[in-house]
Amino acid sequence: MKNFLKNGIIPIGAYCPPQPPSANGEGYPNRITEEQYRIAKEAGIDILYAHNEVMNSPTEKYAFLSLEIAEKVGLAVYVRDKISEEYIALGDKDDYKAFPSLTEEEKQELDQRFENSLKRYCGYKAFAGISFWDEPGYDSFEGIARAKRVFDRVCPEKTFYVNMYPYYIAPVQYQFGYWCNQARAKATNPHFDVVEGGRNIDRYSFLYDEFIRIVNPDFFSYDAYPFVNFEDAKTTVHEILWELPQYLHGMEVKNGVPFWVFLQAGGKWEGRDNVRIPTEAEVSLGVGVPLLYGAKGLQVFPYAYPNDWLSDKVCVAGLTGRYGEKTELFDYYKKVFSYVRAMQGYLVKGKLKGIIKSGEYKNGLPDKKRLDEIKWSDCIFQGELSKKENIEITAYDNVKSVESDVQCLTGCMDIEGKEAFFVVNDSSTDKAEYRIKFSGVGKYLKIYRGEEEKMMTDEIKITLGAGEFALVVKEN
Repeated sequence: MKNFLKNGIIPIGAYCPPQPPSANGEGYPNRITEEQYRIAKEAGIDILYAHNEVMNSPTEKYAFLSLEIAEKVGLAVYVRDKISEEYIALGDKDDYKAFPSLTEEEKQELDQRFENSLKRYCGYKAFAGISFWDEPGYDSFEGIARAKRVFDRVCPEKTFYVNMYPYYIAPVQYQFGYWCNQARAKATNPHFDVVEGGRNIDRYSFLYDEFIRIVNPDFFSYDAYPFVNFEDAKTTVHEILWELPQYLHGMEVKNGVPFWVFLQAGGKWEGRDNVRIPTEAEVSLGVGVPLLYGAKGLQVFPYAYPNDWLSDKVCVAGLTGRYGEKTELFDYYKKVFSYVRAMQGYLVKGKLKGIIKSGEYKNGLPDKKRLDEIKWSDCIFQGELSKKENIEITAYDNVKSVESDVQCLTGCMDIEGKEAFFVVNDSSTDKAEYRIKFSGVGKYLKIYRGEEEKMMTDEIKITLGAGEFALVVKEN
């Protein structure tokens, strides 16, 4: 992670990369091939997060094959190792015990096995780190922290990767995570209780603080998939797209821990018909809002259609499909990632100072009366930013005015002493006529749709397509 940012790159990760063969349903072929990895690179992917190719499991040979092919193609890999389960386990299984029940001697023996396993693959050039666990609960943090200490000693320049839940989960998931069923217990931590009139972000704050304190991660990663229908409202966006990046930006200012976000690449999954397949505008919006708040890593879920879902004939998922074919989402993400590449050298150095909101929020929403009738309508983004870690401002240094006919958010930034402005059209249904006017004529660089334009001016006008974003930098 550090090398990417040092080189001015916002890394783009692929969760569920091309999959090993599966007998599920139709006998799907191996997709861990040079051809498929080159397609991933074409899309703009930098890092593959191992999923069904797991060290110390029957698919181990594909985990090693992945490292070999990735080196040839120029991709990095976060390896997955079955030993990870033993550190996060909160319930006994046939081949190991719950981590909290282990004696210190048993924990030391586990540490040694983990170290020995790491040494089998950490020397591969494509090895960039370990995808240790996805969505653990609070009660697993001590085990994760112990494993990280082993990893950091053996692989000091590599990434120990853990991904966290979004905030709209049950108390048992907050406390036990993946193990909420195996733990066979009710949540007992009052910090995770649902409070009448309370906000999920407040429950999440405790989880976040404890994860940072106990695990000491290099960065904080989370997943959230905001493009969901609420009853008959088909263009609604969950407020988490804005609220969680805003909160994590505030935390980064305080503790220096950057954040990475997941991007929604599919819908109608896991039996949830309300999860939409993102449009091209929604793909762009899903990238632009986190970048506005300073996200330092982007991650696609899923990149490839997961073996786990092969029997589901309704689900649409992935930049590549069941047989490795490119999907419509491939083109959407390839395009928006190319736009990110054009401005990433500035964004990795940017410090967000405040956000100016302009225009009226429009996103094809029903009228207020109908919205109020919809269950969970308070989760629908309606143009107002959350109060927690809110950095809205109405004026900024050299800015005379900001105007738009559709709501836009303008992030006022400092990039190594240069004024800069990252603007995103908040609507995934309407284009926006945007104008930022400065107090005097200056030399500006505009980066929009991957193209650079330099100009001497006191104002910049941009017609932003639905969900689009742009960067303006004042050149000293």
